[in-house]
Amino acid sequence: MSETNRKNVDNRVVLFQYICAFVIIMIHSINVESWDLRSAGCNRSVDVQNFFSILWLFAVPAFFFISGYFMFKSYDVKIYFTVVKKRFFSLEIPFILWNFIFYLLFLLISNVPFLSSKMNREPLPVSPVYFLKETFLGEGFAPLWYLQRLFLYAVISIVIFYVLKNKFVGLAVIAGLVVFNCLGIKHISFVEWLPMFMSGAFAGMHVKSYEFMGEKRKLGLIISIVIVCALFIATEIVVEGPVRYIFRFVSGTLTPVIFISLTKKDIKLKWIFTISLFIYCTHGFILQVVQKIYLIVFGVGNAASLICYFTSPVVTLIIITVAALILHKFTPRLWKLLNGGRAV
Repeated sequence: MSETNRKNVDNRVVLFQYICAFVIIMIHSINVESWDLRSAGCNRSVDVQNFFSILWLFAVPAFFFISGYFMFKSYDVKIYFTVVKKRFFSLEIPFILWNFIFYLLFLLISNVPFLSSKMNREPLPVSPVYFLKETFLGEGFAPLWYLQRLFLYAVISIVIFYVLKNKFVGLAVIAGLVVFNCLGIKHISFVEWLPMFMSGAFAGMHVKSYEFMGEKRKLGLIISIVIVCALFIATEIVVEGPVRYIFRFVSGTLTPVIFISLTKKDIKLKWIFTISLFIYCTHGFILQVVQKIYLIVFGVGNAASLICYFTSPVVTLIIITVAALILHKFTPRLWKLLNGGRAV
């Protein structure tokens, strides 16, 4: 999902991205609200899903961290327009294309009586304004906001570069943004994820390696794992507030480093592990359909909702994997287009 090229990137990073892509499916598989589990008295299922929903909070921040790292690892102001152009085709074009595809799918579903009744969808309006809004802003159907947010960070990358050029100024700005988000003065999504991205950018500019190395490797790993675990426990207790944001920020920054440091450097991967962007773009719609089938077949209950929560992401991933294999083999040009130029 982040801006990496498999030919030039450590396979450990590619594998971590794939794992995070699956975790994001898990995040969206929570069915507490969509199945109205509280009203149904399914408190055990609610508690279990809430526990894991906090555990998975590292995934999206980790993607921003990795994206920032690789965007700024060899960044130079002279290549600013090249960076923006590249990200436009690798991020904004897939964002628009997938929003267009999902708009058409939901338009079809919501206007076919049999399908709309099963998916609980009101008929979508057929209007140019609504079409343009959903295609270019993507507010309603697919959780593709990450792509657009990352493109906007690429647009301001030259500003980020000068801010982070001085280590102390860069760290002060990142800390200030974290404090601003923790205080909750005003929720601004663009600002919410910026510290994670800038932390990765800072590491790309000033840190030689993204893994713990040398004599202090074990100590660094132990301290990092303890910090992440302590913040996880604190977040489970407090649930909301500044602690939750701090956990997301710290875990998103440290989990990639921990994972890469603990994984063999010469790991070999199959092609299918490189489709994290495709998983991210397609999982929303497929997961909705899969979970709706679960609900119709099994009904609402503690066991049924938990089975759905843990297995529907696996079913969704299998469907996406099959679709990826078919598209990659039989329509390579379409595959490349839908993946923002990624033909691997």
